[in-house]
Amino acid sequence: MKSISDKEIKYFFDTAKQEIPDRGFSRRVMRRLPQDQSPAYHWIVWFFGVIGLLIAWVTGGLAEFFGYLATFGRTIAGAHLPNLSSSVIYLLVLGGMIGFSITIYRKIEG
Repeated sequence: MKSISDKEIKYFFDTAKQEIPDRGFSRRVMRRLPQDQSPAYHWIVWFFGVIGLLIAWVTGGLAEFFGYLATFGRTIAGAHLPNLSSSVIYLLVLGGMIGFSITIYRKIEG
């Protein structure tokens, strides 16, 4: 079997290229695509997020979550970086988690 170089492939596609007339097809497809979600959608997310935090706070789940997070931070601080205080490690880990969450949220929202 013969190996084909990149130049040969590029030459083939350049010579065999055909232009197909659009005749408004792209415009019609773009008009049929769903529009961006309205900004009203975003307040719903924040509203239920605050309600969830209030429920977690009232039931004690929020304190338990921060307790687990603090334990995680102390474990990281004691295991890998003994010269830094636990609070610095805790803040670094928490900042990393928040940054990661924001990045994922921005990718999802577009």
